[in-house]
Amino acid sequence: MAQVKTLRDLERQKDEVMEMYLFASPEDRVKLLVRHMELQESIDELTAAGEANRPKPVRRWHRRRRVWNYL
Repeated sequence: MAQVKTLRDLERQKDEVMEMYLFASPEDRVKLLVRHMELQESIDELTAAGEANRPKPVRRWHRRRRVWNYL
């Protein structure tokens, strides 16, 4: 069963990778940078999907004030 990752989990993992990067050897730094880039790509995909599926704001006309109210 595939594990669904939330945006918060991915950002936490990215922060952990950057903390490990500070104390890693040069060989490990390359691997950590690749992992960081993969995490950033998946974060970008999640945010793009979230923005595409975001509902449009609901608005209603206020009769007396004659303005749009966004709910």
